[in-house]
Amino acid sequence: MIELRSAPAGASADASGRPLILSEMELAPEIFSWSEKQPLWRRDLMRRLAVAPGLDEEEQQELLAAVLAGAGGPPTAGELRPLTLIDLPQLSAEPLGLVRLDGVVNVNGLANGQEIVFAGGLNVLYGGTGAGKTGYTRVFKRCCRAVDDEELLGNVYSGDTTLPNATITIATATGELPLSVDLTQPGPSALASVSVFDGRCADVYATRETVAFTPTPLRIFDRLATAQLALRDLVDTRTATLERPAPVVHRHRRQHTGPCPRRRTRREDRPRRDRVLCRAR
Repeated sequence: MIELRSAPAGASADASGRPLILSEMELAPEIFSWSEKQPLWRRDLMRRLAVAPGLDEEEQQELLAAVLAGAGGPPTAGELRPLTLIDLPQLSAEPLGLVRLDGVVNVNGLANGQEIVFAGGLNVLYGGTGAGKTGYTRVFKRCCRAVDDEELLGNVYSGDTTLPNATITIATATGELPLSVDLTQPGPSALASVSVFDGRCADVYATRETVAFTPTPLRIFDRLATAQLALRDLVDTRTATLERPAPVVHRHRRQHTGPCPRRRTRREDRPRRDRVLCRAR
């Protein structure tokens, strides 16, 4: 999807001077530049996928209508909004620090309303079995980046149906910034530079011959491919419905084109000669 640049062996830039190898910080502008050349419906699709792993059924129908409109079909009712640069996850060049984790709601068996405050340098979080160390680690794995994408569940024993969420406060060059995080969705782009490593991540490196690593900004292309395949299936289904042959209707012919004949009475059924003789008598 992204243009491949060819250059002589050992070269670090192409003929135009653009680098052949991009850092994660440089990927977002490249992806945005590529998106500007795409149809409007695809740019809108990329905007949606920049903040969510996929489309729900309603969004699929909206995008299907946009695809058909772009091919000469009826115009869409909703307004399409193209991807912008700030929609893409980007790594910041400025230093970032974790300040606190609080506002945890319905995450595994963790008690609601707990707070963890981080100090500068190395922090050690310890406790006995069941104290919640793994639960807090899952929160950061969900919000930040890790090779093991572990699913985060709510507290199945409490009966609470609230979506798991938490607040992570970070320190930036301009001050503290609280981030309210929906833990059922990918984390905010501001945390894309924070890497998380635990025992499950170690198992991935130790047991797999090849570990696939996709830089955070490039994950949008995996989502884009999956979403477009789903849209193609919807188009194929609609096309098959429209091309289905119409049922054959047989015309029924009536035997009588005029009014129904009047039923003869019993007197009229008698021979005409008998009726004449009766009158003569």
